Amino acid sequence: MAELKSSVNKSNESAAGPDGLYYQFLRHLSESCMHTLLKLFNNIWTTKDIPPSWREASVVPIPKLGKDPSDPSNYRPIALTSCLCKTLEWMVNDRLVHVLESRSLLSNVQCGFRKYHSTLDHLSEPNLVANTFEHIKNAKFNLNTIDNLHVQCPPPWEEHNISADISLTKQNKENTSEVTYQKEFFRIKEKFSKHYAVSTDGSKLEEKVAAAAFFPEHPDRSKATRLRDRASVFSAELEGIALALTEIKKTHQISQKLCYLQ
Repeated sequence: MAELKSSVNKSNESAAGPDGLYYQFLRHLSESCMHTLLKLFNNIWTTKDIPPSWREASVVPIPKLGKDPSDPSNYRPIALTSCLCKTLEWMVNDRLVHVLESRSLLSNVQCGFRKYHSTLDHLSEPNLVANTFEHIKNAKFNLNTIDNLHVQCPPPWEEHNISADISLTKQNKENTSEVTYQKEFFRIKEKFSKHYAVSTDGSKLEEKVAAAAFFPEHPDRSKATRLRDRASVFSAELEGIALALTEIKKTHQISQKLCYLQ
């Protein structure tokens, strides 16, 4: 019963399918009706006999924003299926996810479509960002083997003199003193003294995650935002960089090729 109630409570206000039953109806069922519905679901699960109406869908054309409504190609179809069917699907999905997670059957590198995970978490692997820069720098492309694809040549990282000092990432946190970090930071800061300065950061306190971009020369342009709860700190770090890039593009002439780096 707990699984059924959880699936019903997580439902949104989407439209009904061909059977005309809305989620609002399911959320207001009495306790006895909920038990009856649970018996129905268990019977379907045991007999593997899916109601024919659950295999049907009401297809509604939704016009694309800003497109000519007289052109049929400017519509996208939305398929509305039975809310009862989707409730049972959620129950099955939750149980499958529980088994996969509790028994560690998913690979550690699988971050997409998992709770408390993000595809950006892969970037938190030590030295991965540094290795990515090296791969891009040393990559060789054979443009003659690419068909039906517009390729910007040369790529932006070759046309623009983009440099990055990642020496801080090579320090061992356990054996490196705070003074050493400070000296290394000021050395890098002096190295890029002629560049436009911006500081970004991501932080996490319990389940709350936030990111910010600070402009020392123009504090009024600084930005901050909240991420979803339990997001990774590295996701917050990247969000801070994205905030900085978005703000810089408003007042600086950045070529389209350089914008690709965002």
